[in-house]
Amino acid sequence: MAKQPPRPTSGATQPLIDPAAALAVLVSAAPRTYAFFLGSAVSSPTIPTGQEVRRDTLALIYKAQTKQTPDAGADLDSWWRSRAGAQATYSSMLESVFPTTEERRRYLAGFFEGKQPNPTHKEFARMAKRGLIDVFVTTNFDRLLEKALEEEGLSVVAVSFGEQVKAAPPREHAEVYVLKLHGDYGSGRIRNTDRELEKLDPEMETEFGLVLERYGLVVLGYAGEDAAVVRLLRGRGTRYGLYWVVRGSPSKAQSELVSSIGGQFIHADQIEPFLEDVQHRIAALATQPDGRLPGQH
Repeated sequence: MAKQPPRPTSGATQPLIDPAAALAVLVSAAPRTYAFFLGSAVSSPTIPTGQEVRRDTLALIYKAQTKQTPDAGADLDSWWRSRAGAQATYSSMLESVFPTTEERRRYLAGFFEGKQPNPTHKEFARMAKRGLIDVFVTTNFDRLLEKALEEEGLSVVAVSFGEQVKAAPPREHAEVYVLKLHGDYGSGRIRNTDRELEKLDPEMETEFGLVLERYGLVVLGYAGEDAAVVRLLRGRGTRYGLYWVVRGSPSKAQSELVSSIGGQFIHADQIEPFLEDVQHRIAALATQPDGRLPGQH
Protein backbone atom coordinates (compact mmCIF):
# COMPACT_ATOMS: atom_id res chain seq x y z
CA MET A 1 0.00 0.00 0.00
CA ALA A 2 1.33 3.44 -0.91
CA LYS A 3 2.69 5.51 1.89
CA GLN A 4 0.41 8.40 2.76
CA PRO A 5 2.07 11.76 2.09
CA PRO A 6 1.94 14.56 4.67
CA ARG A 7 -0.59 17.34 4.22
CA PRO A 8 1.02 20.52 2.84
CA THR A 9 1.03 23.64 4.97
CA SER A 10 -1.28 26.58 4.41
CA GLY A 11 -0.68 28.94 1.50
CA ALA A 12 -1.00 31.85 3.92
CA THR A 13 2.66 31.63 4.94
CA GLN A 14 5.82 31.59 2.87
CA PRO A 15 6.69 27.95 2.16
CA LEU A 16 10.11 26.71 3.22
CA ILE A 17 10.68 25.05 -0.17
CA ASP A 18 9.41 25.66 -3.68
CA PRO A 19 5.85 24.23 -3.79
CA ALA A 20 6.70 22.56 -7.12
CA ALA A 21 9.53 20.73 -5.37
CA ALA A 22 7.22 19.77 -2.51
CA LEU A 23 4.69 18.40 -4.99
CA ALA A 24 7.40 16.38 -6.75
CA VAL A 25 8.45 14.84 -3.43
CA LEU A 26 4.85 13.95 -2.57
CA VAL A 27 4.03 12.43 -5.96
CA SER A 28 7.33 10.56 -6.02
CA ALA A 29 6.89 9.19 -2.50
CA ALA A 30 3.26 8.14 -3.01
CA PRO A 31 2.25 7.86 -6.67
CA ARG A 32 -1.48 7.89 -7.48
CA THR A 33 -2.44 9.68 -4.27
CA TYR A 34 -3.06 13.00 -6.05
CA ALA A 35 -5.92 13.50 -8.50
CA PHE A 36 -5.34 16.15 -11.15
CA PHE A 37 -8.19 18.65 -11.67
CA LEU A 38 -8.14 20.20 -15.15
CA GLY A 39 -9.90 23.35 -16.35
CA SER A 40 -10.39 24.84 -19.80
CA ALA A 41 -6.90 26.35 -20.09
CA VAL A 42 -5.49 22.81 -20.28
CA SER A 43 -7.11 22.35 -23.69
CA SER A 44 -6.15 25.82 -24.96
CA PRO A 45 -5.33 26.82 -27.66
CA THR A 46 -6.60 23.62 -29.32
CA ILE A 47 -10.02 24.23 -27.77
CA PRO A 48 -11.11 27.82 -27.06
CA THR A 49 -11.55 28.80 -23.43
CA GLY A 50 -14.90 29.92 -22.07
CA GLN A 51 -13.94 33.56 -22.57
CA GLU A 52 -12.95 32.90 -26.17
CA VAL A 53 -16.26 31.13 -26.82
CA ARG A 54 -17.99 34.12 -25.23
CA ARG A 55 -16.28 36.55 -27.59
CA ASP A 56 -16.96 34.40 -30.65
CA THR A 57 -20.61 33.99 -29.67
CA LEU A 58 -21.02 37.72 -29.09
CA ALA A 59 -19.61 38.46 -32.54
CA LEU A 60 -21.93 35.85 -34.04
CA ILE A 61 -24.96 37.45 -32.37
CA TYR A 62 -23.88 40.91 -33.54
CA LYS A 63 -23.54 39.77 -37.17
CA ALA A 64 -26.89 38.00 -37.12
CA GLN A 65 -28.66 40.97 -35.52
CA THR A 66 -27.09 43.82 -37.54
CA LYS A 67 -26.18 41.95 -40.74
CA GLN A 68 -22.71 43.48 -40.41
CA THR A 69 -19.29 42.13 -39.48
CA PRO A 70 -17.99 43.99 -36.42
CA ASP A 71 -14.97 46.21 -36.96
CA ALA A 72 -11.71 45.13 -35.36
CA GLY A 73 -11.71 46.42 -31.81
CA ALA A 74 -15.45 47.10 -31.78
CA ASP A 75 -16.90 47.32 -28.28
CA LEU A 76 -19.44 44.54 -28.60
CA ASP A 77 -19.87 44.32 -24.84
CA SER A 78 -21.29 47.84 -24.79
CA TRP A 79 -23.54 46.95 -27.72
CA TRP A 80 -24.91 43.94 -25.81
CA ARG A 81 -25.34 45.96 -22.60
CA SER A 82 -27.39 48.57 -24.46
CA ARG A 83 -29.76 45.82 -25.61
CA ALA A 84 -29.83 43.46 -22.66
CA GLY A 85 -29.19 45.88 -19.80
CA ALA A 86 -26.55 43.53 -18.42
CA GLN A 87 -23.06 42.20 -19.07
CA ALA A 88 -22.53 39.82 -21.98
CA THR A 89 -21.68 36.75 -19.96
CA TYR A 90 -20.97 33.34 -21.45
CA SER A 91 -24.07 31.97 -19.76
CA SER A 92 -26.50 34.74 -20.68
CA MET A 93 -25.59 34.74 -24.37
CA LEU A 94 -25.74 30.98 -24.79
CA GLU A 95 -29.13 30.89 -23.10
CA SER A 96 -30.40 33.76 -25.28
CA VAL A 97 -29.39 32.16 -28.58
CA PHE A 98 -29.53 28.47 -27.69
CA PRO A 99 -32.33 28.02 -25.15
CA THR A 100 -32.11 24.22 -24.79
CA THR A 101 -29.25 22.03 -23.58
CA GLU A 102 -29.20 20.11 -26.86
CA GLU A 103 -28.96 23.30 -28.93
CA ARG A 104 -26.05 24.48 -26.80
CA ARG A 105 -24.37 21.09 -27.05
CA ARG A 106 -24.62 21.04 -30.85
CA TYR A 107 -23.27 24.59 -31.10
CA LEU A 108 -20.33 23.87 -28.80
CA ALA A 109 -19.55 20.58 -30.55
CA GLY A 110 -18.28 22.63 -33.47
CA PHE A 111 -15.42 23.85 -31.27
CA PHE A 112 -14.41 20.29 -30.30
CA GLU A 113 -14.82 17.97 -33.26
CA GLY A 114 -11.80 16.99 -35.31
CA LYS A 115 -9.31 18.33 -32.74
CA GLN A 116 -6.22 16.45 -31.57
CA PRO A 117 -4.56 16.34 -28.13
CA ASN A 118 -2.10 19.14 -27.50
CA PRO A 119 1.33 18.74 -25.85
CA THR A 120 -0.18 19.29 -22.39
CA HIS A 121 -2.65 16.43 -22.83
CA LYS A 122 0.21 14.23 -23.98
CA GLU A 123 2.30 15.20 -20.95
CA PHE A 124 -0.53 14.14 -18.64
CA ALA A 125 -0.80 10.86 -20.55
CA ARG A 126 2.93 10.21 -20.12
CA MET A 127 2.64 10.84 -16.39
CA ALA A 128 -0.26 8.37 -16.21
CA LYS A 129 1.73 5.83 -18.22
CA ARG A 130 4.55 6.14 -15.68
CA GLY A 131 2.12 5.35 -12.88
CA LEU A 132 2.17 8.81 -11.29
CA ILE A 133 -1.52 9.65 -11.83
CA ASP A 134 -4.57 7.46 -12.26
CA VAL A 135 -7.45 9.85 -11.50
CA PHE A 136 -8.35 13.01 -13.39
CA VAL A 137 -11.24 15.35 -12.69
CA THR A 138 -12.19 17.91 -15.32
CA THR A 139 -14.81 20.51 -16.16
CA ASN A 140 -13.96 20.22 -19.87
CA PHE A 141 -16.42 18.83 -22.42
CA ASP A 142 -13.79 17.72 -24.95
CA ARG A 143 -12.28 14.23 -25.23
CA LEU A 144 -8.69 15.22 -25.88
CA LEU A 145 -7.37 13.97 -22.53
CA GLU A 146 -9.01 10.57 -23.07
CA LYS A 147 -7.58 10.37 -26.57
CA ALA A 148 -4.06 11.18 -25.36
CA LEU A 149 -4.34 8.54 -22.64
CA GLU A 150 -5.55 5.92 -25.11
CA GLU A 151 -2.71 6.79 -27.51
CA GLU A 152 -0.34 5.80 -24.68
CA GLY A 153 -2.05 2.41 -24.60
CA LEU A 154 -3.97 3.08 -21.39
CA SER A 155 -7.48 1.83 -20.71
CA VAL A 156 -9.68 4.79 -19.73
CA VAL A 157 -12.92 4.84 -17.76
CA ALA A 158 -14.61 8.19 -18.42
CA VAL A 159 -17.71 9.18 -16.43
CA SER A 160 -19.66 12.25 -17.54
CA PHE A 161 -23.15 11.98 -16.03
CA GLY A 162 -24.87 10.47 -13.03
CA GLU A 163 -26.05 7.14 -14.39
CA GLN A 164 -22.54 6.33 -15.61
CA VAL A 165 -21.15 6.45 -12.08
CA LYS A 166 -22.96 3.24 -11.13
CA ALA A 167 -22.66 1.60 -14.56
CA ALA A 168 -18.92 2.19 -15.02
CA PRO A 169 -16.20 -0.02 -13.51
CA PRO A 170 -15.24 1.17 -10.01
CA ARG A 171 -12.62 3.90 -9.88
CA GLU A 172 -10.31 1.65 -7.87
CA HIS A 173 -10.30 -0.96 -10.67
CA ALA A 174 -9.70 1.47 -13.55
CA GLU A 175 -6.26 1.88 -15.09
CA VAL A 176 -7.09 5.56 -15.56
CA TYR A 177 -10.31 7.20 -14.35
CA VAL A 178 -11.63 10.51 -15.75
CA LEU A 179 -14.51 12.23 -13.93
CA LYS A 180 -16.07 14.87 -16.22
CA LEU A 181 -18.09 17.02 -13.82
CA HIS A 182 -19.81 19.16 -16.47
CA GLY A 183 -20.45 16.41 -18.99
CA ASP A 184 -19.15 15.44 -22.41
CA TYR A 185 -20.06 17.22 -25.64
CA GLY A 186 -20.89 13.91 -27.30
CA SER A 187 -23.15 12.59 -24.55
CA GLY A 188 -25.97 15.11 -24.91
CA ARG A 189 -25.61 16.14 -21.27
CA ILE A 190 -23.51 19.18 -20.51
CA ARG A 191 -23.58 21.90 -17.88
CA ASN A 192 -22.38 25.35 -18.91
CA THR A 193 -24.89 28.03 -17.94
CA ASP A 194 -24.98 29.66 -14.50
CA ARG A 195 -28.20 27.88 -13.62
CA GLU A 196 -26.82 24.48 -14.68
CA LEU A 197 -23.57 25.03 -12.78
CA GLU A 198 -25.39 25.68 -9.50
CA LYS A 199 -25.44 21.94 -8.85
CA LEU A 200 -24.09 18.66 -10.18
CA ASP A 201 -25.87 15.38 -10.75
CA PRO A 202 -26.21 13.86 -7.24
CA GLU A 203 -24.16 10.81 -8.28
CA MET A 204 -21.43 13.02 -9.75
CA GLU A 205 -21.35 15.13 -6.60
CA THR A 206 -21.02 12.02 -4.46
CA GLU A 207 -18.23 10.64 -6.64
CA PHE A 208 -16.31 13.93 -6.59
CA GLY A 209 -16.72 14.02 -2.82
CA LEU A 210 -15.18 10.55 -2.59
CA VAL A 211 -12.23 11.67 -4.73
CA LEU A 212 -11.67 14.58 -2.33
CA GLU A 213 -11.83 12.21 0.64
CA ARG A 214 -9.30 9.76 -0.81
CA TYR A 215 -6.86 11.92 -2.80
CA GLY A 216 -4.98 15.16 -2.72
CA LEU A 217 -5.74 17.57 -5.55
CA VAL A 218 -3.56 19.39 -8.10
CA VAL A 219 -5.57 22.06 -9.94
CA LEU A 220 -4.42 23.32 -13.34
CA GLY A 221 -5.98 25.68 -15.88
CA TYR A 222 -9.09 26.29 -13.80
CA ALA A 223 -10.60 29.65 -12.79
CA GLY A 224 -12.51 28.30 -9.79
CA GLU A 225 -15.81 30.06 -10.48
CA ASP A 226 -18.29 27.17 -10.71
CA ALA A 227 -20.70 27.30 -7.79
CA ALA A 228 -21.17 23.57 -7.22
CA VAL A 229 -17.48 22.72 -7.52
CA VAL A 230 -16.40 25.55 -5.24
CA ARG A 231 -19.02 24.57 -2.65
CA LEU A 232 -17.74 21.00 -2.55
CA LEU A 233 -14.10 22.03 -2.34
CA ARG A 234 -14.77 24.53 0.41
CA GLY A 235 -16.96 22.14 2.38
CA ARG A 236 -14.80 19.02 2.19
CA GLY A 237 -11.23 20.07 1.48
CA THR A 238 -8.97 17.25 0.31
CA ARG A 239 -7.37 14.30 2.06
CA TYR A 240 -3.73 15.13 1.34
CA GLY A 241 -4.02 18.81 0.57
CA LEU A 242 -4.28 20.98 -2.52
CA TYR A 243 -1.84 22.59 -4.97
CA TRP A 244 -3.35 25.17 -7.33
CA VAL A 245 -1.23 26.08 -10.35
CA VAL A 246 -1.81 29.67 -11.51
CA ARG A 247 -0.37 31.98 -14.11
CA GLY A 248 0.31 35.38 -12.59
CA SER A 249 -1.61 36.48 -9.51
CA PRO A 250 -4.52 34.34 -8.35
CA SER A 251 -7.99 35.86 -8.48
CA LYS A 252 -9.80 36.88 -5.31
CA ALA A 253 -12.07 33.85 -5.62
CA GLN A 254 -9.08 31.51 -6.01
CA SER A 255 -7.24 33.09 -3.08
CA GLU A 256 -10.23 32.80 -0.75
CA LEU A 257 -10.88 29.20 -1.74
CA VAL A 258 -7.28 28.02 -1.42
CA SER A 259 -6.88 29.83 1.90
CA SER A 260 -10.06 28.24 3.27
CA ILE A 261 -8.78 24.75 2.37
CA GLY A 262 -5.21 25.33 3.54
CA GLY A 263 -3.66 24.71 0.11
CA GLN A 264 -0.76 26.28 -1.75
CA PHE A 265 -0.40 28.14 -5.02
CA ILE A 266 2.24 27.20 -7.56
CA HIS A 267 3.09 29.88 -10.10
CA ALA A 268 3.77 28.68 -13.64
CA ASP A 269 3.55 30.62 -16.88
CA GLN A 270 2.61 27.52 -18.87
CA ILE A 271 1.26 24.13 -17.87
CA GLU A 272 3.32 21.88 -20.14
CA PRO A 273 6.75 23.14 -18.95
CA PHE A 274 5.49 22.94 -15.37
CA LEU A 275 4.59 19.26 -15.81
CA GLU A 276 7.96 18.59 -17.42
CA ASP A 277 9.71 20.31 -14.50
CA VAL A 278 7.81 18.20 -11.94
CA GLN A 279 8.77 15.02 -13.82
CA HIS A 280 12.41 16.06 -13.99
CA ARG A 281 12.37 16.57 -10.22
CA ILE A 282 10.77 13.15 -9.74
CA ALA A 283 13.39 11.58 -12.00
CA ALA A 284 16.13 13.21 -9.93
CA LEU A 285 14.60 11.79 -6.76
CA ALA A 286 14.45 8.33 -8.32
CA THR A 287 18.11 8.56 -9.36
CA GLN A 288 19.27 9.65 -5.90
CA PRO A 289 16.53 8.43 -3.53
CA ASP A 290 18.65 8.96 -0.43
CA GLY A 291 19.30 12.58 -1.37
CA ARG A 292 23.06 12.07 -1.79
CA LEU A 293 24.92 13.24 -4.83
CA PRO A 294 27.29 10.86 -6.66
CA GLY A 295 30.57 10.54 -4.69
CA GLN A 296 29.05 11.43 -1.33
CA HIS A 297 29.25 8.97 1.58
